Amino acid sequence: MNPRQPRNTRTRIIDATIKLSSEYGLSGLSIRRITKEAGIKESSLYNHFRSKESLLNAILDEAERELKSWTLPVEAIDKTLLANGPEGFLHKGLLRYKEYWDDPRRARIWSLMMMEQYRNDRVASIILVETERIIRFNEAAFRRMVERGFVRPYNSRFLSELFSHTMLSLHREYAVRVLHNRNPDEIEHRMLEWIRHFVDMIGR
Repeated sequence: MNPRQPRNTRTRIIDATIKLSSEYGLSGLSIRRITKEAGIKESSLYNHFRSKESLLNAILDEAERELKSWTLPVEAIDKTLLANGPEGFLHKGLLRYKEYWDDPRRARIWSLMMMEQYRNDRVASIILVETERIIRFNEAAFRRMVERGFVRPYNSRFLSELFSHTMLSLHREYAVRVLHNRNPDEIEHRMLEWIRHFVDMIGR
């Protein structure tokens, strides 16, 4: 047997599950439909995964690795802020977000997670942790903006929550459009407008 075959088959199963579950949800997705999409026999799936739950966990492992790899170190804030100013700093964050979401596979995984967050405790935990990570990163950024005199001395946590939750709401709209092959330009424009408006609002 080709030693690479088990890994390839496993990847095909995961890819098929990501594709189908982002469209139909995992709960209503049958093993038969997954194996048909993957082009394998049902028995082959059970050589790699015991259940749909173990399949979801494999996808979530991938999602967590991806999210961690996209996390910028807090140490990078000051250098980027000084080089670009507050608006440029936030704009760079938006471009990084777009790069993440413009990858169809990542978009499908996140869509699956959005559907499963109310049914699966691990999914809910990943989303909550990621949301808090974003807020804390932006909190650190706004704290440096205050310390550097770029903006007025507001509470940095308050600034982060106000900015981040608005952007996250727009991010979800952007993601839906990307996932369903609709033009996301309008949402990107609104995100840029929000950045400009927010910086004007808090600036000195």
